[in-house]
Amino acid sequence: MFDRVLNNWPLKVVAMSLAFAIWVFVSGEKTMVQDFSVPLDVQLPDHLALLETPEDVASVRLRGPESLIGRVDPRVMELSVALDDIGLGEHDVHLSKSDVSGVPRGVDIERIDPARLKIRVDDRDSRKFPLDVVFLGQPPQGYAFYGTRVTPAELTLEGPRSQLDLVDTLQTGTVRLDQRTEPFTVTVRVTPELPGLSVVEPDPVEVHVEVDVAPVERTFSAVPVEAIGQSYETSVSPVQTSVTLTGPPALLERLRSKQLRLVVDVSTLTPFDRPRQVPVHLDLVDVPVEEMSRISMKTVGRRDVSVLVSEQRLQ
Repeated sequence: MFDRVLNNWPLKVVAMSLAFAIWVFVSGEKTMVQDFSVPLDVQLPDHLALLETPEDVASVRLRGPESLIGRVDPRVMELSVALDDIGLGEHDVHLSKSDVSGVPRGVDIERIDPARLKIRVDDRDSRKFPLDVVFLGQPPQGYAFYGTRVTPAELTLEGPRSQLDLVDTLQTGTVRLDQRTEPFTVTVRVTPELPGLSVVEPDPVEVHVEVDVAPVERTFSAVPVEAIGQSYETSVSPVQTSVTLTGPPALLERLRSKQLRLVVDVSTLTPFDRPRQVPVHLDLVDVPVEEMSRISMKTVGRRDVSVLVSEQRLQ
């Protein structure tokens, strides 16, 4: 036993001397107090969410030797509270020293501010919502706004169920129209207005805006009127009428009469012994989708046409 104590005794004496010297140096060193801003992280089970997000940081006051306080790296400090067994509703959560990480030995945690958190917990849910583009201004004189396409057309929001119940659409960042004289595409952000909600996989949202020369008018005569969706033999009257369209000059100039027709949807109509008045809708054939949004029907010879559905089923 005594032999073990004497084994390598010169090295043991040196180690004890160094330890004693460090203790003397530290014990005689000036004590320092300093406050640090520390990231605050409240952890909940996956099926729960916070109705209101608490502050992102907390103030942590440390006391210790000046040499140790000087080596504290606030980037590795964190105040993390794990609430694994918490339930729905309001809670008063106490923040303790054991929740703070990244503090070196020999340094005391003197104070945490705030010392308590008031939180409200709800069930977590996710839903998809359409996007509503927010515009500012108007194109210059002589030009017009014809429409927009948004990609993706909807995004998924995640967060407290009661907050999701209050959402109808998601608004994009502002898109300016002033000084625009041709079609353009911009990337915008979507930030939920209600607290506690976040966008799942927030990929860039692209907004394609159609701006072109101010619209002109062009009238097409003898545009055919056709019934669609019929299960019975159906007749419409009149079978032709005139249509006046508005749109960019170059686009209307390229449009041909054979690309236009007026349709009446009779899919819900049953046989009847007298004609019924059914509204017509413009249908453009072989016109790209991006161009359709820039053409509108200003006037039509007959807004409603007479439709007679016979008892004879189509073969």
